[in-house]
Amino acid sequence: MKYIFASTISLFLILIVVWGFNKYTSRVTPDFKQKTMSEHQLTTSLPLNELATFEPIESNNLMPASSRAETENSLKDKELLSSNESQFSKFQKETIEFTESPVFDSILKLDSAFVNEQNVVNKRPLEIIFRSPNLDSIIEKMNSMAGNQESEERQQKLYSQLVTQLGNDFHSEKFSCKGKVCLLAFTYDNSVNSDVLSKLRDFDTNYVFSSNKLLDNNDVIYRGVFIATEDASSMTISP
Repeated sequence: MKYIFASTISLFLILIVVWGFNKYTSRVTPDFKQKTMSEHQLTTSLPLNELATFEPIESNNLMPASSRAETENSLKDKELLSSNESQFSKFQKETIEFTESPVFDSILKLDSAFVNEQNVVNKRPLEIIFRSPNLDSIIEKMNSMAGNQESEERQQKLYSQLVTQLGNDFHSEKFSCKGKVCLLAFTYDNSVNSDVLSKLRDFDTNYVFSSNKLLDNNDVIYRGVFIATEDASSMTISP
């Protein structure tokens, strides 16, 4: 009898434990499921499709517009600098070849290089002179040539005319006269009147070519080629 009563008590206790466990799990499981579902929803809500279509952005586009403009200008400046350096090298080579040519072997050859018997001026030496980065070397080459009395007189007249017209408003002058040809280069103040410069030709009867290049400091570099002639109006220049 005692055994049956104890078994009944034990069964009753087991039922109570099972009932309590079921009640507890019924309360915990929905919360767990809800939490799991929320995490899944958060995960799938991430813009994964954007990552799938991601493309690298060009570094230039990351720069502010002002920086891009500065970069583009810098590239243009470098291209211009490269172009200028290329031209400088070309004209420097041109100058060297000219000074080493037979043109300066004699006054006769020099005259023939600039103007022929039909009074047609050759454009080629003029181009070299006016774009040369080192005109001084050409003038020095002319000064090293053997001259004659007529050349010496023209050279003296040229310098005298320069002083008469510009006074003290010039410096760094270089000049030479050989045969029919005189070359002149100097630097002057931008305030000098152009009429004064045009009178430089009057030291003799000349067919004249000249250029003026303004510098950053407001000085101007003058280059002039004076070709002696009895009648400047009869002379022409080659195409």
